[in-house]
Amino acid sequence: MPDATRTKNVEAAQRIARSIATTITLEHRDKLARARGDRAVLLDVLAPEIEEGRALFESKVDASVLRFGLYARAIEELIVEPHTSQEESLGRIIPVPTRTGPRTRVTGLVVFLLALGALAVGLMVALK
Repeated sequence: MPDATRTKNVEAAQRIARSIATTITLEHRDKLARARGDRAVLLDVLAPEIEEGRALFESKVDASVLRFGLYARAIEELIVEPHTSQEESLGRIIPVPTRTGPRTRVTGLVVFLLALGALAVGLMVALK
């Protein structure tokens, strides 16, 4: 298979995998809330949806791209990591902008720097 065709197939498969993972996230917010913070519970609660999504993914993409693990990567990046990682806890403390653009990036940077400054002050006080 030519490289250009393979690249197109991989890119299409990535879009399909990410769309399926996003759909699972949007349609099953209640299950995500129940499993918040616990990877094993999250994967157990969403197992039927993840497997259904895998079957759909495999039926929609070229068999040559299945070996790349694109579906598993999309599930990990879009469902597991955001709902079990420490970044989510920080997101509750530090508001994360939802829009992108010059103002939003600056606002996000300012919020980050303020949080970093507060952390530094806290460390200085603790070390005294």
